[in-house]
Amino acid sequence: MQNKSPQNIEVELRGLMSEEKYHQIIIFLSKKASHITNDSKISYFFVVPKGILKISNQSINNTAKISYKDGNVSKNILMEYEIPISPDDTEKGISMFKSLGFKNVNEVRQNRINFKYKRAEIAIKITPDFGPHFEIEMMARDKADAVKKRMRIQILCNELGLEPLTRRQMDKLVHSINKKHGFLN
Repeated sequence: MQNKSPQNIEVELRGLMSEEKYHQIIIFLSKKASHITNDSKISYFFVVPKGILKISNQSINNTAKISYKDGNVSKNILMEYEIPISPDDTEKGISMFKSLGFKNVNEVRQNRINFKYKRAEIAIKITPDFGPHFEIEMMARDKADAVKKRMRIQILCNELGLEPLTRRQMDKLVHSINKKHGFLN
């Protein structure tokens, strides 16, 4: 049965940024944001035909979860499903997905700070493959609400001087990362 609860459509824009912009935006949001948390974690991304399947272990918060975002990542509007698990079960989850045929897994360590700003969740991150980057997301009730939220996120990006990746840029980046890690022929 598909999860039909309200607010489970994630609308997200992400983009790369320079080291200088990374530090500037952290300083700005540290002063202006209403909620700030350190959310550094290790995520295990599995290559799936569409969407994103991952297990995240946030040892800093002693939490972990299995997440599946259904859809084309470059379109920025995905149905999101999350199941909390014990951090002790992370390795069992990885083994289970591998036994189901998801052999390609990319372990990604990320330094991440989350901010709540103007009703949006803003994550400022550094990962080995993306380098310094941002994700701005809002949850939507339905597709019409998702389109409105995407426009609001774009306005917020403009206000903050952040340039989101286009669909084409995102597809190309994800493809190059998968190729780099040997997940594509």
